[in-house]
Amino acid sequence: MSEENQVDAGRPLPRPLCVVCKRRPPVTLCSFVLGWEPDNHVLGQAAYQCDAPMCTDCAHRVVAGWSMGPGCRLLTRDYCPWHASKILAGTAEITRDVLTDAEADARRWWLVTEEKPHEAQTAPK
Repeated sequence: MSEENQVDAGRPLPRPLCVVCKRRPPVTLCSFVLGWEPDNHVLGQAAYQCDAPMCTDCAHRVVAGWSMGPGCRLLTRDYCPWHASKILAGTAEITRDVLTDAEADARRWWLVTEEKPHEAQTAPK
């Protein structure tokens, strides 16, 4: 095992933090669709999502509909502040772009910038 992959058994791994506030542990991921995997770009299947890990205080929860049938339940989506602001402003684009893993990562603002989403001047599309 290489030195960089070894973990000191006496020290716990650092806990991940919300990418927005950097204070609380994340409990949800941003559901904004960035694009589609090759050969699977049918709505609702194999979507690349923003996946920004957020705490409940930073996530914007939106009611997406109801699941009908046995065990009827409310369907919700969580969005990061950057994508929520685009949705509320009506400037969010629904994309049919087919992406590679690298292209999807390049569109995830939280992987390519250290800025908080509400402070970012520009973010990947």
